[in-house]
Amino acid sequence: MSNAQHKVNEAVQAGVKEAENKIDETVSDGSSAAAGLGEKAKRTADRAASALNDGYQQATNVGKEYMEKGRQYAQQGYESLGEWESAAQSQIKEHPLTTVLLAAGIGLLAGALLSHRSRD
Repeated sequence: MSNAQHKVNEAVQAGVKEAENKIDETVSDGSSAAAGLGEKAKRTADRAASALNDGYQQATNVGKEYMEKGRQYAQQGYESLGEWESAAQSQIKEHPLTTVLLAAGIGLLAGALLSHRSRD
């Protein structure tokens, strides 16, 4: 092999070696970048999961508060109904004739209103 061919051969081998090194660096950089992206994606997913969990907990707490308020209002309504019932029974016992006349008057009024509507 001539000296020129030998130099060309060495230059080609050096070029191939340099290309191999560049490819290895690029693959290594790509792997590092991919690993970094994977880690970022994991952190983002963890934050999203945490935010969803926090939202769920808040919604659960609000739901519990409204359920408790609903129970309290129902209890108050039940107690008020009992008081009205007691008052009505007391009124009926103390004034039976007035109560019957009042009920009859309300019935006549309702009947008149309903029969008037049915004619229209």
